[in-house]
Amino acid sequence: MKAFDAMMIGRKYLTQVSYPVIEFNRSTVRSEGNIVLPVRFGERPTTRDAMAEFIVVDVPLAYNAIIGRPLIHDT
Repeated sequence: MKAFDAMMIGRKYLTQVSYPVIEFNRSTVRSEGNIVLPVRFGERPTTRDAMAEFIVVDVPLAYNAIIGRPLIHDT
C-alpha cells in the first residue's frame, strides 16, 4: 500500500478482489484491491513493455512489488 500511495494513482482505480492473499508466513491478508499497470523491463536497446496485474496489500513488506514468473517469461 505504501508504494501504491507513493505513485499517487488514487484508490478509486483499485478493483476489489474476492480471494485472500497468503503471506510468506502463511497467514491470510485482505487485499485493498488490484490494479493493472504498465511495466518496463530491461535496458535499451532490449527494453520490453508489458501490462501487469498487481494485488495491493496494506502490510509491511521488504519489497515494493513481487513479480511472478509468468510475467517475466511472457515479456
